[in-house]
Amino acid sequence: MKYRALEADHELILLRTELEGFIEGMGFFLVELNLFRRSARRTPAQVQVSAVIAAQSHLPMGTDELAKVHRAILPRLELFFEGADISVELSSPGLDRRIKEGAEFRFFQGQGVSCYLTALSRWESGVLSASGSEGIELESGGAARFIPFNEIGKAKLREV
Repeated sequence: MKYRALEADHELILLRTELEGFIEGMGFFLVELNLFRRSARRTPAQVQVSAVIAAQSHLPMGTDELAKVHRAILPRLELFFEGADISVELSSPGLDRRIKEGAEFRFFQGQGVSCYLTALSRWESGVLSASGSEGIELESGGAARFIPFNEIGKAKLREV
């Protein structure tokens, strides 16, 4: 697994910048953001925004929390994509979310994580105690272990 920025597309970076601080101010994290545009020939343009939202408190997210975020970000999206027909799809990370990028680990500190270590050909599980640009720290059995991203083949959330 590599530590990469969460988005490379310029418009997606601008949109993340627009939404991230606002959503964090509401007590949530913007974990994943995707943008889909339909044919430019259509009038008005059609834009679909898909996002994964997690609670900063690591409590389970329900439809009430997602609806609160949806109501709050829709006016911002309407300004960002002025004149477009916008649809918004929000979801929570779920209990068994596959962590797709090294940068995502920062959202899940204090939660249970399982990592497949390629050099050892096995899964290692524990509580994510720290995350940085080089790797993560996984705590298990009272001991913490630093695991570099280049040793992680895949990772997912798990129940503690």
